[in-house]
Amino acid sequence: MIKFSHEIPDTVEMDRYWFFYLNENISGPFTPDEIRAKITNTGTPAQCLIWTKGQKQWIPAAIWESNFDQIVNSLPKPAHQVQDWYYNHNDRTQGPVSQTELVKYLRTLQSIEWGTVLIKRTGQEKWSKIFQFTDLLEEIGGSRRFQARVPLSGTVVASKDSQEQIGRCATISIGGMGVTGLSNLNVGDVIKLTIKCEEFGHPVYVAAQVKYVTADEVGLQFQNLHMEFQLRISDYIKKFQASTATLPTKKTA
Repeated sequence: MIKFSHEIPDTVEMDRYWFFYLNENISGPFTPDEIRAKITNTGTPAQCLIWTKGQKQWIPAAIWESNFDQIVNSLPKPAHQVQDWYYNHNDRTQGPVSQTELVKYLRTLQSIEWGTVLIKRTGQEKWSKIFQFTDLLEEIGGSRRFQARVPLSGTVVASKDSQEQIGRCATISIGGMGVTGLSNLNVGDVIKLTIKCEEFGHPVYVAAQVKYVTADEVGLQFQNLHMEFQLRISDYIKKFQASTATLPTKKTA
């Protein structure tokens, strides 16, 4: 069983940080220099794999070191830096803006004003109230329940209009997941998922709505997730977080 020693941070600064795999253990996030030091200190660099958000698969350490610049340049721009958001407040429409810029504006408002803001993203025809975007609410502090996101290894069978395709799990929370390798999906689409992961034991079946689409990843929000499946996912996340809690704190200079 793969063991995790850190949770994937969901902040702007962490998007280009790297995760390290060795002997069925994933640790991170680390800076490039920290990764290089870990590769050197392991004594078995051929067994090390490296990954960061935006990659489709883990990369052998030797390839990561020799092609670092090319790998970094090939990574997609972080989703919250892409200018594909629009908002309407007081009958004034602004956009396109990035998620970072949108969150900055929303934080200037009182929570009582949030209901007067309409938001949509590129690809969406209709405006929606901010309460439909749980990720935004979390960032501005409006969500009462933070849903931790952790990495997940496995496959996803996605079905839409009797057409199936297979993707790879990237991250998961109680509320939804990120999947790579899916195509021909649009924001707002509702699809059926079969999540196959060793950590869950049996497949997880759930419907989900597409919340965002980038060059390499599709963000999905679960719909009416069965309590049994909620417990499986919750147990997995708790194991991940428990391993984080047992780590010693890093010493600062």
